[in-house]
Amino acid sequence: MEEDYEVQAGDCISSIAYERGFSLETIWNHPANAALKQRRRNPYVLRPGDVLKIPDKTEHLESCQTEKRHTFKLKGVPAKLRVRLVDHEDLPRANLPYTLSVDGQTESGQTDDDGLIERIIPPNARTAVLRFRVNDLPQEYELRLGHLDPNDDSHGIQQRLTNLGYGFVAGEGSPPDERTTTAAFQRKAGLDPTGEPDVATRQKLTQLHGV
Repeated sequence: MEEDYEVQAGDCISSIAYERGFSLETIWNHPANAALKQRRRNPYVLRPGDVLKIPDKTEHLESCQTEKRHTFKLKGVPAKLRVRLVDHEDLPRANLPYTLSVDGQTESGQTDDDGLIERIIPPNARTAVLRFRVNDLPQEYELRLGHLDPNDDSHGIQQRLTNLGYGFVAGEGSPPDERTTTAAFQRKAGLDPTGEPDVATRQKLTQLHGV
């Protein structure tokens, strides 16, 4: 029986599909989800309260030779986490040792020449903790997987600005207001620093943030 599912904080199509035994494409391309697909465009960025139609499961038959072992893989599994580390001048933190814990499973590694970390994770992973050292000082960041809101509202814009390093300076009191952080981003991006998240600002923000 088809199901109407209301998106919760931390959900994305990958986690919803994985937990119900579907591929991402099966749910995202369901005709009943066409309006939501047009509105959100990116299946990895949904807003809590969005409603997805979950289709019925159908039987799919495969012809296989008997007395042999066969492997079947669910599309979209696993997912990939990508994080890029840069310094205060936007230069990559290249070849930096780190540890990354995803839902309690910890691995060590080092960033590549562009400061990039890539790790295969379960589609329904919820929390990651990234740790590294800069100038021998420990740094720790909690990553709330799946919690990024669309960029057409204030909260989604501020999430992206925070992830890009705007609006937070350790040890310097309260963060600046939204207009101040938006204007700071606009100046650095070569846009008119109005403090208003217009279309050009949102497009540039999504481009630099990556999603």
